[in-house]
Amino acid sequence: TARRYPGITRLFFNDALRTAPSRQRALALAPLAGVLDGEATGTTLRDAVARVAAADFRRRGPLAAEYQRLVEQVNLGRPARPAPSGPPDAGSPPAPVAELDPAGLLAEARAAGQDDIVLGALVLTDGVPANLPEFMRRAAALGDPWLVALGHQLSLEFQRDHGALLEAEQEAMAALPPCEAARIPYRCAYLARDLAYLNSRLNRPVEAQRLGRQAVARAQAAGEWGIELVALQELAAMRRDVELHELSRAYLLELRARQQIRAATEPAQSERYCFVDRNVTFQLASLALDELRPEAARDHLRAMPLCNRPLWLLAADAYSELPHWDPSWVDEPWIRAQLALLRSTAPSPGERALVELVDGRLASWHDPGRAAPLLRRAIELADARPSWDVEARRARARAYETLAFMAARQGQWEQAIAVLAEEAGAARSGGCELALALSRDELLVAYRGADGGFGGGRRAHDGHRVPASQVVDAPALAALRACSIVDVFARPPFQGSAQLLPPEQAWRFRVGKTQQAAPAQAGEAHRLVVAVTTPVPELELPALSPFQPPAQAPDEHLVVVEGAAATPSRVLAEMESASAIDFYAHGLVDLEVSEVSFVALARDTDDRYALTAGQLRQRRLRRSPLVILQSCRAAQPAPYRFASWSLPVAFMDAGASAVLASLSPVIDAEATRFFDAIRRAIRAGTAPAIALRDERRRFLSETGERSVAGVVLFQ
Repeated sequence: TARRYPGITRLFFNDALRTAPSRQRALALAPLAGVLDGEATGTTLRDAVARVAAADFRRRGPLAAEYQRLVEQVNLGRPARPAPSGPPDAGSPPAPVAELDPAGLLAEARAAGQDDIVLGALVLTDGVPANLPEFMRRAAALGDPWLVALGHQLSLEFQRDHGALLEAEQEAMAALPPCEAARIPYRCAYLARDLAYLNSRLNRPVEAQRLGRQAVARAQAAGEWGIELVALQELAAMRRDVELHELSRAYLLELRARQQIRAATEPAQSERYCFVDRNVTFQLASLALDELRPEAARDHLRAMPLCNRPLWLLAADAYSELPHWDPSWVDEPWIRAQLALLRSTAPSPGERALVELVDGRLASWHDPGRAAPLLRRAIELADARPSWDVEARRARARAYETLAFMAARQGQWEQAIAVLAEEAGAARSGGCELALALSRDELLVAYRGADGGFGGGRRAHDGHRVPASQVVDAPALAALRACSIVDVFARPPFQGSAQLLPPEQAWRFRVGKTQQAAPAQAGEAHRLVVAVTTPVPELELPALSPFQPPAQAPDEHLVVVEGAAATPSRVLAEMESASAIDFYAHGLVDLEVSEVSFVALARDTDDRYALTAGQLRQRRLRRSPLVILQSCRAAQPAPYRFASWSLPVAFMDAGASAVLASLSPVIDAEATRFFDAIRRAIRAGTAPAIALRDERRRFLSETGERSVAGVVLFQ
């Protein structure tokens, strides 16, 4: 058994050795220690047996017995009773049971120098985070990489649960290599699972899914089905978040089948399996909502066990959607009682924002006056959190969506526009506007036309992506036709769509506040041109047309970075001081590399060649540049349900004043002429939206090249 399942065997070997009441019982574990050491590296467990066997059991023996009581109480749920010293006397009352004193056990074990019992007691009493330096010091003194890896795992879980996600990620990344070197896959699988979950919480779905698959593979290789069970749950949620519904359902149904088998064969673990059942049932309910099967979602939620806990927060969020179809499906007093419990127990600011969101959404269906302050509170709490806090981002996005649809249901179209403009972080110009939002089964279109009047409408949809060319209806198109420029505030999945308005219209996606550019030196424009015509071989892409360096304008400082020199690190460094940035390179959509499109550059020292939106999130473009992405599909957005995220949005967040990018393949030679003409017009003082409209119209008329119709402007 130890050779087949060394991880779980070693887990309980540690407690078997700690509870050994005598030298002989400790030495009896030596053969098993040898087998387990053979599966890992070194002689850690044989050394541990020898060390315990050499202890003074007149002092260690009582500590081992007390530790056994602690193990039985915590791990097995047994009453903490001391072992009887002799046969019971039928005529005498039972002897009083001494109360278990974990703090006393810890103090005595420390005083006796019994480090292994100290470490075990800290784990069983959840005392590791508060005593982490001591735990790591004693684990290192014992020379046991298993215990060191466990200390890191408990530390990063504590940080994760208290919102320190980046710190937890760094600890997991640092702990994995020495864990792997020690050949203890049980512990490494836990660290890998935690790292995948952290990346999911940090809003990095591509990396999270890659790491999630690795965590499942590690658990399978180690024969550790328990870890695999948890990793599969998290992987199912990751797949659903990027709308891979059938794959998510496959994971969930497999999990349910496994859970039913385990629950039938291991009734002692019923509470553990209850949590698995709760998770799986909730995710199936969420899938049903995504697929517009509200009755199925209702049935799943009603069947979801609580497992002696308050209602799960995400399940409460799902409940808050049901009144849209039928108010009688929700017992609102019960839900509000559950929310009161959640308010008192939600550990992180992001989760507190979700509580306010759910309460506001429940009220939004019948009491907008009560709902609005709750939703505003959710936004306030979310805005105080960093961008990587997924709960906060979800609460913020859902609160704005609810506020917008509340306004639309009351015919308040200007308010709907104001809400979506506020969400985008963009100041309104006072001119023509178009706002677009999509709920699970309803499309919202609000507009301000050329005459200054507001209008809009809501219409049902079947849950599939609405074709971009059919989103804006005839009344809105007619009202906007005479506008010089239309500001578009669009929520997913519309942000980045190129066909929302006709090509003869000048329009732009409004994203973010206007940045204050760093002053130029003596009026000089610093233009960065990045050119990679031959992509790395593994991409199997054709070379672009030979790059011709552009002519340098008299007041322009031109920096050209091309070929092998155009690595992501070099380009990122050069961008920070540029007032204009042009990319002449392949753009790709590959969810194994980035959740949105990326620019394929030259190979860097760390073997990376992709310039991604995630890298841009860490940068500040001080000169508020105009960015032109002459790359195929560079405007491709991420498949997020609750956040607008794309390469152009990342440039805007980093400080760009405007970004031109394409949703479709571009013909490189033609694109160069097209974008050069737009740049010249903008430098001459033409508004970017009008420059794009005029050049697109001219290009379509003269060449018939339709790829330019896919170019969009973010400003």
